[in-house]
Amino acid sequence: MVQEINIKVLLVKHNQDLFVPITKCLESESIQYTCVCSATEALNELKNETYDFILLENQLTEYSALIFLKQLNLQRYQGNVMIVAKNATDEEIVSAISNGSDDVFTTPFNTNLILARLKSLYRLRSGNIPQNYFFGEIEINPTEYKVWVNKNKMTLTKTEFEILKFLIFNPDRIIPHEVLVKQALNLSPSEIGENYEFLYSHLKNLKRKIGQHSAFNYIKTVYGQGYRFCSFIPLAESNAGQ
Repeated sequence: MVQEINIKVLLVKHNQDLFVPITKCLESESIQYTCVCSATEALNELKNETYDFILLENQLTEYSALIFLKQLNLQRYQGNVMIVAKNATDEEIVSAISNGSDDVFTTPFNTNLILARLKSLYRLRSGNIPQNYFFGEIEINPTEYKVWVNKNKMTLTKTEFEILKFLIFNPDRIIPHEVLVKQALNLSPSEIGENYEFLYSHLKNLKRKIGQHSAFNYIKTVYGQGYRFCSFIPLAESNAGQ
C-alpha cells in the first residue's frame, strides 16, 4: 500500500484548477502532499523538509520550470521531479527531460498514470522493487544485470543493459537520443559531441540480440527523434510469431 512506503510530494502550482484532479488522486491513496504557489516558496520549503517528489507546473509566475530545475540542481535536491503542463510542445517536453525532469504530463492527463509513475520511481529509488520484472516476453532483473527473452538468458554488454533498462522503465514513450545518452549512460554532451553513431551501434546490437529469441520488435526507432519501448505485444503480432 502507498501508506506503507510513505511518499511525500511537493506540489508547485500557479494554476489551481490544473492540480485539483491530482490532489484528489493523492488524497485517495493517502499520500502526503504540500502545496506552494511559487518557485521561491518551493525552494524555501525544501530547505526545511525532505520530499520524495516534486510535481511542478511548467508555467510559474517567477520563472520557467527549466530555470527552477537548474535551481534544484544547485540546491542538490535528491528526489524526482515531474512537470505538469496545460500545453507543451514536443520540443518543450524534450528540453524538460533533458534538463532533469523525470516525466512530463500534459492535459488532459490520466491521474492514475501519474500515480503509477510515482510508485514506480519510488520503488526504483528505494530498492523496494520485485526481483524480476516482466514486459511481454522480456524478463529483467535490474539489480543483478540479468535479462531473459522467452526464458532464454541474454548476454548483454553493460551499455546495452543500461539502455534496455532505461527504455523498459519508460515504456511507450519516445526517448530522445540526448536523453538516453545523458540519463541512461550518464554521459555529458562534451563526452560524445553531436555524433550518436556509438548509440546507434549499441541499439542495433541490442535489437539483434532480442530478435534472436522474439519475433516482436520491442524497440521502435522513431526517426529523427529517438527510440520507444513497446510494453505489450499486439495480439496479431503475437500470433504471427507463434
